[in-house]
Amino acid sequence: MPEGSVPLFVWAPGAKLNIPEGVGFSLPRYSVIQVHYNNPNQISGLSDSSGVRLKITSDESKIDYVSGFALLGLSFNAINIPARTDAYGLKNADSFVINEALVGVNVFASVVHAHLLGRMIRVQVKRNGGMLYDSHGRDVLGSKEQYDFNIQDFQNVSYTAELGDEWTITCIYKNTVEYALLVGNTVAAQDVPISGGDDTNNEMCIAFLAYYPYDPSTRIAHMTESSVYCDSNTATNCPTNW
Repeated sequence: MPEGSVPLFVWAPGAKLNIPEGVGFSLPRYSVIQVHYNNPNQISGLSDSSGVRLKITSDESKIDYVSGFALLGLSFNAINIPARTDAYGLKNADSFVINEALVGVNVFASVVHAHLLGRMIRVQVKRNGGMLYDSHGRDVLGSKEQYDFNIQDFQNVSYTAELGDEWTITCIYKNTVEYALLVGNTVAAQDVPISGGDDTNNEMCIAFLAYYPYDPSTRIAHMTESSVYCDSNTATNCPTNW
């Protein structure tokens, strides 16, 4: 997204957002739709009719809370995945910490996003020294233990922020020639490192978290440098059971 822009809604293959009753997104005076296309074979003559259908109301009595999206992820220049790695993990170099202005916000949906080499993504919350999990033992802000670029569905979550909660995102990638050929990454198939970027052959690591109440003055956009979480070439703590 352009610097300074605020996402009104996000979509990726497989995504469908369930919005709680009485919650809505405030429509700005001006908005722009941004669509990413991938045409690695440079086929000419292709056309597209993608768009967005909005259900709008001017009856404020129907909306109890205004919602927005929090962004938690790694900046493009923080992503560099070496070639010939079965598993290479990156996480936020520093966590996002809930301050007094954000105490009580409710996150109700989460969608995580990487590109073709992404294999696992976890969005974690640490509270009082321990990790928070839902009733099923999963990360409370959502995770994809077997990430698939073609199935990027919203996960319904239930989380209320408390002072001092720490948020982090971790992404694990697989960058081998064999895997690149399997998923269609024509750059990684040349046995080279992969950096961050918008292009499908580059990589990303980001979570979009829908929450309410939303206040533009305290909106959450935490895109950081990275630290290495694991490297299958030098350590044994990287999961490779996908």
